[in-house]
Amino acid sequence: MSTLSFSPRRFVRRHIALAAFVVIAAAGVLAYLPSFTAPFHLDDLGTFGDPQFKYATPRELVTTYPTRWLPFLTFWLNANIRAVHIGRLRPIPIVWFHIVNCALHIVAAWLVFALTRTLWRPLLRRYPAAMGPLSSRWAPLFCGVAFAVHPLCSQAVIYLSQRVMLMASVCYLAALLCAARTFLPCRARWAGWAGAAVCIVIGAFCKEIIVTAPLAIAVMWWLVAERKPRAFSWRRALAWAGGAVVIVALPAAVLFTLAKWDPEHLRQVAGAVGGPLHAHTQGLTRATYAYTQSEVLLRYMRLAVWPSGFSIDHDVPLIGTWRSIAFLLRMEVLLLLALLAFRRRVYAPLFFWGAAVFFLTLLPQSSIIPTPDLMFEHRAYLGVAGVIWVVVSLAGSVLGVLRSRAVVVFIRVLAVAIIAAVASVTWMRTLVWQDSLTLWLDAYRKAPDKQRVVNNFAEAAMAADEAEGPRVAAAIIERHLPLWSNVLPGVLVTLGTAYAKCGEFARATNSFELALTGDPSDTVARYNYAILLHNHGLRPGAVDQLQKLLLYHPRNADAHFLLGVLLASTRSGSVLATNHLAMVIELVPGTREAALARTTIERIVERLEQQK
Repeated sequence: MSTLSFSPRRFVRRHIALAAFVVIAAAGVLAYLPSFTAPFHLDDLGTFGDPQFKYATPRELVTTYPTRWLPFLTFWLNANIRAVHIGRLRPIPIVWFHIVNCALHIVAAWLVFALTRTLWRPLLRRYPAAMGPLSSRWAPLFCGVAFAVHPLCSQAVIYLSQRVMLMASVCYLAALLCAARTFLPCRARWAGWAGAAVCIVIGAFCKEIIVTAPLAIAVMWWLVAERKPRAFSWRRALAWAGGAVVIVALPAAVLFTLAKWDPEHLRQVAGAVGGPLHAHTQGLTRATYAYTQSEVLLRYMRLAVWPSGFSIDHDVPLIGTWRSIAFLLRMEVLLLLALLAFRRRVYAPLFFWGAAVFFLTLLPQSSIIPTPDLMFEHRAYLGVAGVIWVVVSLAGSVLGVLRSRAVVVFIRVLAVAIIAAVASVTWMRTLVWQDSLTLWLDAYRKAPDKQRVVNNFAEAAMAADEAEGPRVAAAIIERHLPLWSNVLPGVLVTLGTAYAKCGEFARATNSFELALTGDPSDTVARYNYAILLHNHGLRPGAVDQLQKLLLYHPRNADAHFLLGVLLASTRSGSVLATNHLAMVIELVPGTREAALARTTIERIVERLEQQK
């Protein structure tokens, strides 16, 4: 009579994918646990951080974000789930935003593991000398865990708006995995290619980086697939031609979608994707953006290899011409790295694959298509996987030369030490994101002369201390004003707000006027200026500013509410006040502002009836 016994080792071997997911999930959760209560930052505040966002309809989300509506639909769901309790656990609502982001990151890390493991067999069959020294079990696990805890991925995980990057990356990696499975024996190839196509289509509604996924799949096929001599076939030639057309047409289709199929809007999108180029960097053009990306790509590489110097907002010097020594030297380094990867593809296929993934995933936002921001760490999210594959390839090269038990043990210990080190850096990075003041103080120490950094640091200081914060914020900005030839309107708005809170009416008025001269559509400048005028008894001026604000932003509930309250106190403005307050009820139903608007309308009606 035999007895059954449970063997953990046998279970792990039979369920390696599940065991890897558990390890990757545990590492990811531990590394990012302190960030689960981090507040909204930057774009978060203007989108789903806005109380009005939850009242948008799914149709409005698709119209407003045509190529990113899937992530924003998840934000909308997060915003409408006020409180979900698990037993006695009652987390604050923002925790659920972070839980979703962390879960997506863990899935992406597991896909890195699964893709590495899937590619291992065909790579080993085609390049036995290069892949033989590496462990087919531990190397993929290292790739997945290292990706899960790498600090260069932290901005995409903690900065909630970058759920668009996380979801697009999951689709990107899933498409690569589906395509890679077609190289395995006894697999239905049509299912793999169909799955890759579906993932690319879904990713097209998450973020534009998915446009390079077909190119990455083509590189994978060229590197991995065993090509046998075949007679010419028109059917096969047409299939390849059709695939090439799709690869070329997909980016164009995304660009036209961004432009909403309007020729005039298309010209604007061709000039700048994501906003006006001058928003944060003076002198930024398509050409200078492309030149400067040579420096940015090398910075991403350095941060991936040597994780130090992270910041929410890097200060990258603008390269103004291709004749610049800085540009020529950096391009030479990048070209040499690309040439080295290509020449060594037979002896180090993972090195070539990692380099290809790094450059292809960064191509949409680090090439000739400009955005207002020269560098953001979250853009290198998928590039981290490429760097990890390069590191694993280098370890394999060492093992191929020094084949001994001691070297194997040393490399395994070194791998564990690397994971522990980068995880500790990620943990420390999550602490920086705990509040706006620590985040922007960290950025200010690393880029003390960048206008947006100074502005956001001043705003954080003003919000942290209601008593002394405005004076501190004004002092921070005043210290840097003589250093800037062209001051951004946002800096002047913050300065005007600080002056207003300090009771300096004349200086606040001057700052708001200068800001509105630079950007007449600035919502914060108009609204804060209106409040300043109202507080000093200048109601007509306040009404004028709010009316101008609504010309630029007709669905701004705050402006409608304040304008309705100001007009409600006058006899001639009762009808207009009622219209504005009714608009508040329509835009933000169920809020405190809507309740106050309804009460004010009732009082206006009662007053009008008494006058009759």
